[in-house]
Amino acid sequence: MAENIHDDQPCYWTTNITTNLRYPSDTIGGAAAATRAASVFNGTFRNARIQTVVFTPVTGGDTVTVQDDGGNVIGVFKAGGTETHSWDLGGDVGVLAVGGFKFSISATAAAGQGATIFWRHA
Repeated sequence: MAENIHDDQPCYWTTNITTNLRYPSDTIGGAAAATRAASVFNGTFRNARIQTVVFTPVTGGDTVTVQDDGGNVIGVFKAGGTETHSWDLGGDVGVLAVGGFKFSISATAAAGQGATIFWRHA
């Protein structure tokens, strides 16, 4: 089945600055939730399509790990240095995360560091 992305379909974002796996708690960059039950995937949304991962690491070699709700790894993104990195996944359609998604970074971030995931509901 083809996936139709419409111009008026919003794109959301979620930020995580901890080494703990976190789910989106809202759709506009709010603090990420520790459990799926406390996330947007427990109510309004059931699945997500991940489009972009943006990461400002603490040190070179830090990673962002993204998993679907079942713990299946969608991607592990490794930063080559301390500058901001961006990975686009699947264009507008993105990568399907069944049951939503959770993500972590490999080192606890300081101000201006961390990872942001841009996504759409599916």
